[in-house]
Amino acid sequence: MSEKRSIIVLDDDPVVRFLLTETLTTFGFTVSAHGSWNEANAALSNGTFNLMMVDLIMPDINGFDVIEKVHGSHPTLPIILLSANADKAVSNKAKEVKPSAILEKPWNSQELLKIVNDLTA
Repeated sequence: MSEKRSIIVLDDDPVVRFLLTETLTTFGFTVSAHGSWNEANAALSNGTFNLMMVDLIMPDINGFDVIEKVHGSHPTLPIILLSANADKAVSNKAKEVKPSAILEKPWNSQELLKIVNDLTA
């Protein structure tokens, strides 16, 4: 098994965290899923991850701010932005903060796994 199989997920929706965790662990990834920025930030500080997945809209912080913070402390960590509404404004802001990929909700598992495998190869 590859060493590049550890993913941190930040999404306030417990169903999304569950689905991502179930899907990714089925395919051999280790997932650390969190519902708040404080939890995820603590995990980032204490662990080693090969990929981060972050929701765009959450109560305590938005995904763009998370990307900027994580790029500051972990500049080489690939980040997938999860969004249910990847409209033009989201796309324009994404060009500024530069997530590694954007995955629209609802996603299909094949698309999810292709992006994850590409970014952790």
